[in-house]
Amino acid sequence: MRLWVISSDYQSDISISDNILKQVAETYRKIRNTSRYILGNISDFDPNKDMVEYNELPEIDKWAIMKINELVKTVTEGYDVYQFNKAYYGINSFLVHDMSTFYLDIIKDRLYVEGKNSKERRSAQTAMYIILSKLVRILAPITAFTAEEIWKYMPKKENENTFSIMLEDYPKYDEKLYNKELDDKFKKIIEIKEIVSKKLEEAREEKLIGQTLEAKVTVIANKENELYQIIENNKNLIEDVLIVSELELKEDSSIKKEELSINISRAEGEKCERCWKYTKDVGIDKENPTICKRCSEVLRKYAKDYEI
Repeated sequence: MRLWVISSDYQSDISISDNILKQVAETYRKIRNTSRYILGNISDFDPNKDMVEYNELPEIDKWAIMKINELVKTVTEGYDVYQFNKAYYGINSFLVHDMSTFYLDIIKDRLYVEGKNSKERRSAQTAMYIILSKLVRILAPITAFTAEEIWKYMPKKENENTFSIMLEDYPKYDEKLYNKELDDKFKKIIEIKEIVSKKLEEAREEKLIGQTLEAKVTVIANKENELYQIIENNKNLIEDVLIVSELELKEDSSIKKEELSINISRAEGEKCERCWKYTKDVGIDKENPTICKRCSEVLRKYAKDYEI
């Protein structure tokens, strides 16, 4: 009911119905599920010793931190002028569009496949820790009991209060975290993802693929196309964003500058039992015949972490 109240614009007629309450309940469920997901994935993370320096984080982690920083600004502006519905819709949009359907889905590979103490995994955990530590603080005024529950299970820094989130400082917007070049770049990457996702969904409907990791995506475009240049300069990142086994980029000067041609086919090679990607190097390590070269190298490098 607290969420329903803040979702309403008190300057207009306030509506309530079963459908409205279901929508609010879905937002609350998203808050709990996102928080639980992050808590589960930072359970072995100690912010006093495992934090990766901001300058050493991958771009996608910097982008995620930038987005939570923007949310702090949006929510604070709403609170300051008693436009609580502005805060509500900002939080909902962040959880749905920035986290659930984008960032948290993309970093699963690093969280589950890379070594337990690897820099790649610790970087993702650093970003998630920062996101949740800010999110729980801006949630505290409106979902007080849920915020206390989240805070109870969060890893703590040495100077943080373990008793109550209400005794912690409210987060402030940090202008230094905004990077226009990074923001513009990820807007283009998200545009690419939306275009490719439609083609992947069509391929699923045609029974060509099941999961996206079964797919090879071939992008054909004019080299003058801005999206072509984004893919060319960020191929590995975009392959991770698309959550496919292979991304191929081809140039075709006959295609109009503003167009992209997307072809979906089944990825070549065999499925790695560990990362689920399809590659041609599965079984190259005779001691690990069912996993790919990358996974085999991770297991060897971080053998102690996996008690091998």
